[in-house]
Amino acid sequence: MSFIRSGSSPEHLYVYESVSDKCVHIDTPELCFAVPRKAFYKLCRLFRRNYETADDRIEADGLALQERWVNNKTGRLHRSEPSVGHIMRGDWSCKHVLFWKRKFMPLWKVTWFYVYNNVMEDIGKA
Repeated sequence: MSFIRSGSSPEHLYVYESVSDKCVHIDTPELCFAVPRKAFYKLCRLFRRNYETADDRIEADGLALQERWVNNKTGRLHRSEPSVGHIMRGDWSCKHVLFWKRKFMPLWKVTWFYVYNNVMEDIGKA
């Protein structure tokens, strides 16, 4: 099952479920990782329950999602909100960031919602 294809997102993100290894693969040209399907689905369910407080860290079996400021040029995460000047210049964007083990992947909010909605539709909770 494919939740998003690389040509339809600005991150060139491809998220798909592999039946053979029971994982959800999250791939971009820069980074690829596979997470247990159970953890990914659980994270989506927790996100649904905690949508209003989605800026807080949501975690499921080691997979986490958090709203963070990301440098648009370097991909570096900012610990707090950057200055208004940096935001207005387009240096930083607020994105949803998936964390898995020592890796992280920033996603535009619209991309995360697209993946999330497809997952929830697939598991019958939409």
